[in-house]
Amino acid sequence: LVLGLAARPHEDLRIYGEAGWAFYTRGGSEPWGFQWGVDYSPARPSHRIPQPFVAVNGRIREEVDFGGNLTAQAGLQWRGHLGQLFRTGLYYFNGKTDQYEFFREHEEHIGFGVWYDF
Repeated sequence: LVLGLAARPHEDLRIYGEAGWAFYTRGGSEPWGFQWGVDYSPARPSHRIPQPFVAVNGRIREEVDFGGNLTAQAGLQWRGHLGQLFRTGLYYFNGKTDQYEFFREHEEHIGFGVWYDF
């Protein structure tokens, strides 16, 4: 079960949080997990002029003693008139892996990404 809430104090800024609880667990998993974050992404079309975006997400999980991870992205975006979104930028991840077979392992990723949302 997951309960999430988001707020937009400005049309380009979103703050969110979520709590999740699993009623059935096994293999080392535990029921509770939480995540939250903030992102800035201009909502209006960019008219071919790139606009900056930035996003930060934190996540903690009970199976790793409420340790977790931090993810951050920043770069440039182009938003079309129909809402489609093309982004390019830097990506950073630090913390407990999202690969659940190795859920106790710590990872750090730094990279460059290209994202397209229809």
